[in-house]
This record gives sequence, structure tokens and C-alpha cells, in this order.
Amino acid sequence: MKSEIIKQEKTVVEIKLTFLQDEVIDQLENAYRDISQKANIKGFRRGKVPRVILEKYYPKQSILPEVAENLLTKSLQGIVEEYDLNLISDPDIKLEKLELGSDFVVNVTFNVEPDFELPNLQDIAVTKTVVKITDNMVEDELKEIQKSYPKTVPTYEDRALVAGDVASVKYTTKIYYNDSTEHSSNEEFKSEIKLEKGYTRPEFLENLVGKKPGEKVKIEITYSVDNSVKTKERKISKSIYNIEVLGILKEEIPELTDDHVKELSQGKLESVEALKNDIRTQLESMEESRAQETLKADVMERISSSIDIELPEVMVSREKENIKKRQETECEKERISLEDFLKKNGITKDENEKKVDEIAKQTVKNTLILYHIVRDDNITLEESDYNKELINMSMKMGLSPKQISDNLMKNEQAFASFKESVLMKKALDAVISKVKVTTNSVTREDFAKTLEKIRETSKGQSAAKATKTTDKAKTVTKSKSATTKVKTERKTAKRAKTTAKKDTTEQLLLNLDDKDSTKD
Repeated sequence: MKSEIIKQEKTVVEIKLTFLQDEVIDQLENAYRDISQKANIKGFRRGKVPRVILEKYYPKQSILPEVAENLLTKSLQGIVEEYDLNLISDPDIKLEKLELGSDFVVNVTFNVEPDFELPNLQDIAVTKTVVKITDNMVEDELKEIQKSYPKTVPTYEDRALVAGDVASVKYTTKIYYNDSTEHSSNEEFKSEIKLEKGYTRPEFLENLVGKKPGEKVKIEITYSVDNSVKTKERKISKSIYNIEVLGILKEEIPELTDDHVKELSQGKLESVEALKNDIRTQLESMEESRAQETLKADVMERISSSIDIELPEVMVSREKENIKKRQETECEKERISLEDFLKKNGITKDENEKKVDEIAKQTVKNTLILYHIVRDDNITLEESDYNKELINMSMKMGLSPKQISDNLMKNEQAFASFKESVLMKKALDAVISKVKVTTNSVTREDFAKTLEKIRETSKGQSAAKATKTTDKAKTVTKSKSATTKVKTERKTAKRAKTTAKKDTTEQLLLNLDDKDSTKD
């Protein structure tokens, strides 16, 4: 085989490959030997089919594409190594000549990484700002836990219900299914409905607000095809609730005692003090994680701003497609059009295109920098790297590491993306290990003020990032991270209770459907 570069510009290299007749003939012979071993031709044993018969069933011209593919497969890796190419995508192959009795000529276009030099990482000095966890922050989080589990007590008030009240009700329900069947509950159920947006459906708010204890109301809810509630193989098309208001309740925040903590944590935490220590540990872990991520972003921004890179258009285009797909997924989740999605986020179509382009280019630039680090440091992945990332994903997704691993192995593209992600994270850790890092411990208030100044003086994307981080800092005490453990451990016990703390109507439907399913 002969090869020569016929075009080289920026991040594209085109190489002409010529496979001589002898090579083509040898590969053709190999192809026929392989066919002979596999062909099932009547009257002949496999491997014993005469060549003339094989060529009758498999003409030379018909297997030339396979010959070409085999020659290219064996040669491309050697070409990449010979010309020292760092590929960023699969090569584009264009056949120039593929005929019997002549050389096989093909042009291969390689998209390659641009050539650039990194700054001396040891010369980069950055500060990692960590928010100190104070007793007040722990107490604030403790109050959030208390607020999450209010007790309802009767008020015995004889007045009309208002938004924010908790209504004690009894009801019967009639369900209509999309298959024209229906079911009526003969039994009356009792429940509590918090009349507040986000806790119950708007139909319940509209019809119950203004009603007094003793009054009755009929509420009808019709479901569209898209948002109907699925039960087994059927879907609910309409539900009618006949409700009587029994009384008005109020929520009281219970005192947090050692016994209460034991109940919430299912015995894993023995006292309020133990809960406080647990909260502090989780807040510290959360703040350290935030500080580390901010540090990484700062370091990458410094490296990126110090060098110019000719960005491969194929990478930028691919990243823009990925961003737009994520936007489409978000639209599908919210069941709105892209136009409405952009309007909701206060951005025009042109502004969105510009922002997508900016983000794609910055992402590609950072990726190329990390690729450079991977080669310079000869970074490879080990089983422990995969396991570490699987554990991180497990904590976020609520699945076991094995479940995630099994799912990834079923999808070649997803597994490739997973490997790429792990490699980039390891490269970024290598970068951080080389720069000079000074840790600065500050109060939450000082941290928020500092970021506010950054937000006021920065432009474009930097300002957006600063604003986002500032908002996070301001709401750190409202984060649910430190309360996740006790809330999760209480879920099982909470499901057994008949009172609905959030979307009462959904709970009513589920209760009724459970009863209905036993009769079908």
C-alpha cells in the first residue's frame, strides 16, 4: 500500500491510499477461502466447494466491497500511527477506484485535533473558597426538617376555607376509564387536603376554598390523553369526587425530640445531637463538593483564556446538536414547544442560537485541553475509576451501581459516553493536582457578597455563572441534602399513612385504584 497527503489545512487531513493489484488479489483469495468455509451449497461439503462454483454463486465484483473494507480496516490504524494523527471523529472514506484488474484507490479524510501548547500548569495559582458551616446553618437546616413533618390539629373554627388551610374531608369517588368502563366507591374515605398551590390540583383549590364545615361539593376532573392517570392496562379519562368538608385543620411544627429523631431515621440516629452532627457532616461535604467544582471551572477558564485553539467544526457542530437535543428533552418533559420554552426563560431564538454556539465552542475547547492532558500524562482508565463513577451515579439516580452498569452495557453509545466522561474527569483531576491551590474559608454571607460583586462587574457567560452560584450560596441553608437521609428512611412508614401531605387528589386516585384492582 502507498499513501500520500493530498490536503492538509487546520484540523482536516486528507490522505490518498493506493492498494496495489497484488494486495487486492491476495485479499480476494482470503475472502473466497472464508466464503468456502461458511457457504452452504447443495452437493458440497463446507470448505470443499470448487472455486468455479463459488464464483458462480459469489461473483468477484460482488465481493469487492468486502475486500475493500478488509484492506481499509487493516490499514487505517497504521496510517494514523504513521502520520501521528489524533483523531476526533471517525474518518470519512471516499472510494476513487474499485475495479478488478487494477489498483484500489481510496481517499480518507481525517478530522484531527488542532496543534497547540498548554501553559505551564505549575505557574497557575488559584483560590478555593470554602464556606464555613456554622451552628446557625445547622439550626436552620434542623428547622427545615421540622417544617417538613408538620402535625395537623383541629381548629373547630366555623368559617369558610381559605387558601393555605388544611381541610378535613370525607368523600366518595367515581372513576371513568378510557375503555368505557367505570367504577364507583361505595365506601367513604377520609383525608386531609392542604389548599395550597403545589400541594393539590387546581380543581380542588377552586372548589373547596370558600366552603364551610358541613358543606358539600362535587368536583369533576377530566384527563386528556397525554396526562391521564394510567392504572394497569387502562387509563382514567374522568373522575368525580363527592366531598363533604368535615372541619378546618391547622399545621403545627412539632418539637424535635430524641424519640422523633429515632422515628424519622428508623433508628439510625439516636438523638437530636446525633442529627445535628449528621447535618453538619453532610453540609460540609456538600460545600466541599461545590467549592471543588467551582475551583475546577476557574482553573479551566484560566487555561482556556490563555491560549487560542483552532476549533474543529465537526466537534462544534456535534456539541451544538447535543445541546439542542437536551433542550428538546427539556421541552418534552414540560410538554411545551421550544418557542414557549425560550419565552419562559426570557430568551429569543436568535439569542438562543448565539448562546448555544458560545457554549458549544467553550465545551469543545475545554475538551481539547483535557485530551492534551490525557496524552501528556499518559492517562488511562482502571476498574477503580469506573467503580467510583458508578457509585457517584448511583447516589444521584437512586439505582444500584450494578443496575447502572448493566444498563450501560446494553447501549454501546451510552457506554462510550460514560467512558469518555470518566476519562475527562480523571484528566481534570490531573490538572488540579498540578496547579497551586490556596484554600480560603469564609462565611456564607461574605461568599455571597463576593460573588455579587463578580456578577456586577462581569459580562455574558461569566456573569451568568456568578449569578447562578450566588443564588446557590444564598439558599444553602434551604438545601435538602442534609435532610435526605431522614426523609428517605421515613418514606416507607409515610406511605402507610392515609393522610396526603402533598398532592392529595393523586393519593385519592391511587387509594381507589388499589381497591378497584382487587375487584377486576
